[in-house]
Amino acid sequence: MSNNAHIILQQIIEDQRKDLEITQTVNKFFGNFSAIQLLKNHELSYEEIEKGDVDGSLDGGIDNFYIFINGDLIDWNCFDISESQSDKGDSEEVTLNINYIKEKYKKNIEIEIILIQSKLENSFNETPITKLKDSLGNLLNLDNNLNDFNQRYNSPVIEAFSAFRAIYLNLISRRCDVLFNIFYTSKGSEIHPNVRDQANELKSIIESKITNTKAEISFVGAQRLIDLYQKIPNTDFELNLVENTISNNSSSYICLVNIKEFFRFITDDNQILVKHIFESNVRDYQGANNVNSEISKTLQDNKTEDFWWLNNGVTILSTQVTPRTNKQLIIQNPEIVNGLQTSSEIYRYFKENPQIIKDDESRNVLVRVIVPSSEEVRDKIIKATNSQTQIPKSSLRATDPIHRQIETYLKTKEYYYDRRKNFYKNEGKKPKQIISIPFMSQCLISVLMQKPDYARARPSSLLDDDSSYNLLYSEKTPLNVFYIVSHIGKKIEALYRNIEGLESNQSSDIKFHILYSVFCLAVKSHKPNVGNVDKINEESVLENIDEAVKIVRKLYLENGGNNKTAKSQKFKERLINEIQEVIKKKDIDFSVVT
Repeated sequence: MSNNAHIILQQIIEDQRKDLEITQTVNKFFGNFSAIQLLKNHELSYEEIEKGDVDGSLDGGIDNFYIFINGDLIDWNCFDISESQSDKGDSEEVTLNINYIKEKYKKNIEIEIILIQSKLENSFNETPITKLKDSLGNLLNLDNNLNDFNQRYNSPVIEAFSAFRAIYLNLISRRCDVLFNIFYTSKGSEIHPNVRDQANELKSIIESKITNTKAEISFVGAQRLIDLYQKIPNTDFELNLVENTISNNSSSYICLVNIKEFFRFITDDNQILVKHIFESNVRDYQGANNVNSEISKTLQDNKTEDFWWLNNGVTILSTQVTPRTNKQLIIQNPEIVNGLQTSSEIYRYFKENPQIIKDDESRNVLVRVIVPSSEEVRDKIIKATNSQTQIPKSSLRATDPIHRQIETYLKTKEYYYDRRKNFYKNEGKKPKQIISIPFMSQCLISVLMQKPDYARARPSSLLDDDSSYNLLYSEKTPLNVFYIVSHIGKKIEALYRNIEGLESNQSSDIKFHILYSVFCLAVKSHKPNVGNVDKINEESVLENIDEAVKIVRKLYLENGGNNKTAKSQKFKERLINEIQEVIKKKDIDFSVVT
């Protein structure tokens, strides 16, 4: 193979780093660049890609680590699992997370681990594989106490494998399958037989440690990475109909679609679910609950009755619909906003019974296709079509008017509020300009609720609570508060990605504690609120960042310097005491001067 692919890939990486205004070194960025390309079908946000970044000293040869259950990303950062836990709050939260997973995933479970090792080198070498053999031999041995490896592997690696163990051990009785997908990326092309042999040994180690496990080791070179980078998501989808549509204008259609054709509509050429057309759905797949069990039973057993007689169907929103023929619609940027449970069960029905794809199928699903006239109408449709069944309270939050107002206001400040996941990523906006709802919530929880420990460990649990949510997202809150809190949060994230004396993962651990401390120092109170935050200006906040970093860093290291420290209420309480002492001292010094 010529060096052309090497040169092209190197240029793409450097251009991407420049265009996205990434401050990481090229070698460091290569890991996340590889993850973005390899996980394109999973439609992860920049934030989610970064959360899987475990690269650093003592990483065990692992650069990126992701856990999926039935295609759903599991945020292992929100698990605080160790062999011995003394913090009652953390223990309860772990139980809550595990119970949620056990409740959601009850059958036909596949746990997929994606592990990426990236080396910006011109060839594939044995050393990265041998390092992984040693690491996974230790970390996947269930007899081993992971706490015994704290000096050998960094905190994120221990945390990620602790989460995997907890998930696996709680789901194994349900006959779950485990797939380890390990990707080794470089600029290489040829793979030496010795490297192949090492990879086969790694595969055997993994499959011998974990029951019902299949391991795949893939070597991804320059040309493959270029091909993945150049792959553009499809935005125009063909929907073939059984009969002519019912429509009184060019913006709404009611039609019947054969369930086999609908399966084709929601999958790619490899029959993999096209996740991005579900991203705007306010409710993720709820697993084997009563509703889904009934849908599954209908598909399996009621083959003499048409499916749409027994099912409410699917609602699809689109930016434009063009009838190509009387029985075919071209749907631009489809979003399935209601009927995810139906869609998921149709997908599972054909995936679990591949032979029936070739059989005759006369059953149909009812599909409504709508082109909303505005964002407000779009949100009304989402709320209305999802109001008949019980869903998590946090699921409909993004359609509340306050979030549209925040989105509009932040645009005037050159920020993009991602109410629809990946909307602005797909528009080509830079990561530093995009503010996700989870990040905004973490910033508000840190400052207005004075809970940086919750922001680090479990922000979603607060958004399910009406009183907490109403405090954070009150329409009485000046829009400037949402801006200044998230803006400073972004500044801290960018400026202090690598704090002197800390690994990048440690810096990430305490960014919300720094954010909280900055606002405390700026308003001269350990309880910042909407009123005093709204009155301060950006300069008065920024001038306190260095001092806040110094305070938080010192306490963090004194209390353990790991992710458990950052999630601990005790650490937060000590931080509050320190902040109060600093504020008191400043007031005394000011009084002496005046």
